[in-house]
Amino acid sequence: MEGSNFSQTQGRGTKRDRRIWTIDEENALLDSLEELVTRGMKADNGFKSGYMVMLEKWFEEKFPHSGIKGNPHIESKMKNLKKLYNQIYDLRNQSGFGWDHEKHCVDIHSEDSWQKYCKTYPGVASLRGKSFPQYDRLANIFGKDRAKGNLSEDPSEAHAAVDHEEYENHDNVATNGVSQNSPPLSSSQAQNVSDSSKRKRAKASDKWAAGLVEIAGTFGSFLEKTNERMEMIASRIGHAKDLDNDKRKINEELLQMSLGTMDRIKLCRKIVKDPENIHLFLGFQGEDRKAFVELLLQEMREENE
Repeated sequence: MEGSNFSQTQGRGTKRDRRIWTIDEENALLDSLEELVTRGMKADNGFKSGYMVMLEKWFEEKFPHSGIKGNPHIESKMKNLKKLYNQIYDLRNQSGFGWDHEKHCVDIHSEDSWQKYCKTYPGVASLRGKSFPQYDRLANIFGKDRAKGNLSEDPSEAHAAVDHEEYENHDNVATNGVSQNSPPLSSSQAQNVSDSSKRKRAKASDKWAAGLVEIAGTFGSFLEKTNERMEMIASRIGHAKDLDNDKRKINEELLQMSLGTMDRIKLCRKIVKDPENIHLFLGFQGEDRKAFVELLLQEMREENE
C-alpha cells in the first residue's frame, strides 16, 4: 500500500507477535479479507469460525517462505488494523472534523477541537496529516462489527464549564474576593486581595482541569476495554448461531452433487462434526468444493482400510 500509513500499525505485542509486514503482504491480507466478505464468511459481529484456517492457507500459498501464521501474526495485524479504523472513524465523525476524499486523510476544521480531542485521547495525535488510502477497504471489512458510542459532552468543554461555574460562585460570595460584611479596604489593599483571589481561582481551575482530563482519559480507556469485551461476547454468540444455520445447509448442498446416498450421509456426518470443515465446505464454490468433497471421501476410505 504505497503512500499509506497502514503498514506502520504494528501495535505493542510481544516479541512473538511483532512482525514488520511488507506492502505486498499487507495488500494480500486486505485482498483475502475482502474475499472472505464476498464469500459470505463475514457475520455481523466478526468473521465466521474457520476463516483463519483459510487465511493461513492462502498466505502459505502466496508467501511460502514468509512464516506468517494465523496466530499470532494475522490475528495481531487484524486487531491493529481494526483499532486504526475505529480511531479514524471516531475522529472524522466528531464535531470540528471531516474527511478529505482526495488526500484520504482526516480534515481538521477546528484547531481548538483537535487540541481538545488529543488531550482526551492522546493516541490519535499520530493520525494528523497522514494519508490512509485504504480506509474504505477497512470500512468494508470491519465496518459492520464496529461498536458505536459517543460522549454526550466533549470532556474539554466540561472542564471549561466547571471553571466558569467556580468563578461565578466566588463572585457571588464576595466581590473581588472581599467579604461584603468586612470594613472597606484601601485601594492598594483591595488590589492585593483581588490579585490573590485571581491566583487562587487560576490554581483551582488548573487542578480541576487536570483532574478531569485524567478522569476522561481513564473513562475513555474503560469504554474501549468494555467495547472489546462486548464485541467478543457478541461475536461468540453470533458464531454459535451462524454455525447452527450452516449445519442445516450441508445436506442441502450435498444433494446438489452427484453422490450416492450412503456417501452423502457419511460426508454430512463428517463435515458437521468439525466447524472448520463446515466453513471450508461452504466457502468453496464449484470445482473447489467438488475437490474438497473428494478429499474427504478419500480420507474416509483410508480410515476404513
